[in-house]
Amino acid sequence: MPSKPPVDFEGLVRGSTGTTSKDYPYAIKARDLMQDFVFATLDIAEGVYTETTGAGGHNQRRLNIDAGTEANQIYIWDGSKITVIATPTEGSVLAFTGGAFSYVPAPGSGTHVLGAVGGTIQWIATEECA
Repeated sequence: MPSKPPVDFEGLVRGSTGTTSKDYPYAIKARDLMQDFVFATLDIAEGVYTETTGAGGHNQRRLNIDAGTEANQIYIWDGSKITVIATPTEGSVLAFTGGAFSYVPAPGSGTHVLGAVGGTIQWIATEECA
């Protein structure tokens, strides 16, 4: 994905000179502006934004994202809305099982490996390697 707008107006101004000192150095074209506006427009699904009135009375879209209540919360897009899942505990592993995200907490002690048993992610006790 390109990181710069399609039309670089600064570059056009630097490379252009007006015919007199009263002329603008570059005439902005509506097509160039529209290219940059389309480039800068975020394409978001219906229902995840609210139409509001922005600066100068212009229409504006505001994303509806729950700010969460704790540090390190994770946002998940479920296809229709953004939800926040709980903050993980130290050493836990994020798993996706049965169509939902959940954390597999780290064992309190001993030596374990992370594996799947019957389609479920879990810590499996093992012997310590010497």
